[in-house]
Amino acid sequence: VKQKYMDYLKTLGPIPRIVHILFPNKTFVEHNEFNMVKFGIGKLIEQNPDWELRIYDDADIDGLIANATDLLPLEERNLLLGANGKGAAHIVEKTDIARLIVMYNFGGLYSDFDRIFNVPLDNVLRSGPAALCLPTFRDDDFMQSLMCSAPKNQLFQQTIQIATEKRIHGGPNNTPMERRDGWLRRDALLSLGPPTFNLAVSDLVFEGPLMTKPGEPQASRKHMALARAAIQETNGLIVTAVDTGCDGFFSKSSNGCPPVNKREVQKFFGMREWSPQVKERWNEKWYSKWV
Repeated sequence: VKQKYMDYLKTLGPIPRIVHILFPNKTFVEHNEFNMVKFGIGKLIEQNPDWELRIYDDADIDGLIANATDLLPLEERNLLLGANGKGAAHIVEKTDIARLIVMYNFGGLYSDFDRIFNVPLDNVLRSGPAALCLPTFRDDDFMQSLMCSAPKNQLFQQTIQIATEKRIHGGPNNTPMERRDGWLRRDALLSLGPPTFNLAVSDLVFEGPLMTKPGEPQASRKHMALARAAIQETNGLIVTAVDTGCDGFFSKSSNGCPPVNKREVQKFFGMREWSPQVKERWNEKWYSKWV
């Protein structure tokens, strides 16, 4: 871990007690009939009464993007919101940038709605001087579905800048990435998520690149293990853990993983799987049992 970055983190202060969730219907937290809610956000609320919960629906996400004038150039905001008359970006693309905006502006904890929680947040984040958490999903990469940080962390600003460069200049001959009625291709959309965040982590936090080429799982496991070992040497300034879905920062599966199903929650609120939608718009072949 770069000493310069650790010195910078020490100037940021603690992680504020704010939880950020992006979901199209803010009432989903009331639906404990679904195990995904009961063992996820429901348990988080129950165990963390001192933490403020902020839920952002699709209109809120658009507002975050529109108001991020200090982070996103006008051209990019227009592309994302469809202000150029060519259709708005897919909600997955917008949520990927919105989570970075809230983490930079406000700090706290960002989580996807389908995370399991059964460990109080303060047990992890208030036991030392933590200013950033960098869990890894197994040994694949650093997670963008679960992030926590002090506000104004340049890691999130740099991630946004990398995404901006891709979005505006990642197409042929330095043009914007190709869109169809506002939507990127699936692979292009995916590239703006975890790969972009991991590129920023690798460049800003560590002394050398961490990501490996596709098809090199052994190298990836080695690199992630070395990265976590380096983080352990920061004396709690950065905290990390291997996350498997059931076991991680804020969940421990002493009696096995609870039976959760995010699909039933998504179906209840009329959410479709996004990959088939994008493939269909681009007339690319895709098969899924869940539509």
